Parts: sequence; C-alpha cells; structure tokens
Amino acid sequence: MQASSDVQSMKAVKSLIVMQYQTPLPDDTDFAKVRSRVNEIAPIFDRMPGMLFKLYGLNDPASAPIGEYSSIYLWDSVESMQSFLSGDLFDNYSAAFARPSVRWFLVHTVTGDLASVTTARWAIRRLIPLPRRAHIGAALANWEAKFRRPESLVQVAGFDPTSWECIDLTVWNKTPEIKDLDHLYALARTSVPGSHRSADAADALQGIG
Repeated sequence: MQASSDVQSMKAVKSLIVMQYQTPLPDDTDFAKVRSRVNEIAPIFDRMPGMLFKLYGLNDPASAPIGEYSSIYLWDSVESMQSFLSGDLFDNYSAAFARPSVRWFLVHTVTGDLASVTTARWAIRRLIPLPRRAHIGAALANWEAKFRRPESLVQVAGFDPTSWECIDLTVWNKTPEIKDLDHLYALARTSVPGSHRSADAADALQGIG
C-alpha cells in the first residue's frame, strides 16, 4: 500500500497521527443546534496549522443506532496534536460537552487524495486487535493488503501502541457497504486546511444504510 502523492511530498508519513474523540448524545439532543455549532467553529479548523483534515461525525439516533458527536483528525505531527489539545479550542469543546477521552494512533500508511476529503459524506472506523506475538509492521501490511478499499476517497491505517489495536479509517462520498467491525459516521462537515474549503454534508444525515 503506497501513500498518496500529496502525503509523500511531506516526506513524513510516519510522523502523521490519527486522533479521535467522541461524545454520546442523549436522544433528546437538539441536533440542529449541534450542526449549527459545527458550522460556526469549522472555519477556524479550515485553516488550522498542522492539521491535514478534520471529520465532523454526527450520528442522529433518529437514523443511527446511537446519538453521538465525533471528531476525527489527521495531524502532521505529535506536536501539532499536542498544541491543539492544550489550547483554547479543545478547552471550549470540553466546556460544552465535558472533556472526552482522546484516542490517537501512529499512522502506518495513507492512500488516496487528501484534497478529496472536502467532498466526503461518510467515514468508517474499524478497530482491530493486533496479535500480541505478531510483528507489527508485517501485521499492518497484511491487513492493508487484504482489506484495501479502493472505492473510498482516503484510507488511513495505523496503530495504538498502548492497546495494540489497528485503526482502519476510510472516508467516502457515497454510502459505503458496512462490514463486520465497521463504525459508520455521517459527516456533518469536513475541514481540509490545504484546500481552504470545507464540505457541508448535512444531506448525509438523512439516513444511515
């Protein structure tokens, strides 16, 4: 699995970090207000230094198994992630929703065109336990060879060296096929600083297949 040309040009695929936090939302949450908040803060992230993209996942229990708001980031370095987590924006989120647990993963490979994330409507996250006695690089390469999803816009694979889990994150502009271990997110919006554009995906919230 080869990294996309835009990521290769940074000469630092292995320094990239996938980060995610999510907040379960009660069924009586006013999701219109949550979407409004997303649209208010997104322009700041559209030009966030060190961030390659942000996905705003918003699953409404009217059409999804559980109500939740999830933020998924691709950072260019640990330093960029640390700067965000210790700054005002994350503090503001914590004040609004209570400080969430944050998961982060060392990136192993990226495929696809990051600029295409501006058109994304869906994301799928898979978490897979890594065998304790397996060679990590070999296990990740084997997973990527078997489960490449070429129909997705972007696919990111990495691992958590604390829980020893692999993350397989795919981003889509059409409703994807759901497989075992898939957690589907409807994307209310995306931020891709390199393009200085964001994609409004409110129409995707009308149903989860």
